[in-house]
Amino acid sequence: MRTMRSVRVRLASLALVLSIATAVEVGCTGSAGGFTGRYEADLGGGSAVLDFQGGNKVNVSLVSGKDSLTHHCIYVVAEDKMLITTDEPMGVPMNLIIDGDVLKDGGGTVYMKK
Repeated sequence: MRTMRSVRVRLASLALVLSIATAVEVGCTGSAGGFTGRYEADLGGGSAVLDFQGGNKVNVSLVSGKDSLTHHCIYVVAEDKMLITTDEPMGVPMNLIIDGDVLKDGGGTVYMKK
């Protein structure tokens, strides 16, 4: 039943948001999942880069040739999901799926560890 599945997906999303909000509220410290290094996705005319800085910090960059735009972000991990957020202008949250050494956005973009 499509309606029931839609409700389950929404409830699962709500549960993820609540677990992340709880983690942030009690104070995420440490590695927040232990991500380090650089992950890169080919966007066909440029790339998207995630540079994990330690703690729960990550720089998210869009790169095209010599031009780049970088947002300084924080992330939290809940099970196999990662939420990246920033309070910088034009920054939008990123919801990623953790699959081993690969991060996926669910829309076809795949970030490979470099």
